[in-house]
Amino acid sequence: MIIRPKTTGAPAPKIEPSQTLLESYQPAICWILSGNPSNWKVALRRNIWGLKPKHRSLWQQVKEGDPVFLYATRPISGLIGFGKTTRIMEEDRPFWPDEVESGEVKYPYRIEFKPMRILDELNWKARRIPIGHLGLIYFKAINPIVDKELMEKLLHEVTNRNKIA
Repeated sequence: MIIRPKTTGAPAPKIEPSQTLLESYQPAICWILSGNPSNWKVALRRNIWGLKPKHRSLWQQVKEGDPVFLYATRPISGLIGFGKTTRIMEEDRPFWPDEVESGEVKYPYRIEFKPMRILDELNWKARRIPIGHLGLIYFKAINPIVDKELMEKLLHEVTNRNKIA
């Protein structure tokens, strides 16, 4: 259902399309890789994260050495690790359980990372680092962080609180 405001008969104001200037573009300085705990169990076997084709444009922005924060969704709902990107690659072989089962590659865009600090799977729920208080809005798969202060807060959470060992 779409709800529209009542019209008064006056013409609607013209809205000019916004233009993004190249000078205002900020590249990501780190990434939050987000997914369910089952996918993280698979991802941590090879230290690799997979993305669907709809995330290709973000995947192309990831650079070697970029920090990555590993976020597990419900029921964990928190950071379970931190690492550095070692490379990005496009793969044509199934890796994820649903790919292997169907015989098709659903997540061809992959990010390989070197773990810096990863919680033991048995401690994910008890020692995870919640980040909701930082005011982040994050979605499944991949989330760019362009704010240096926010990246520093995330780094502080995973390194100084001594929760991820």
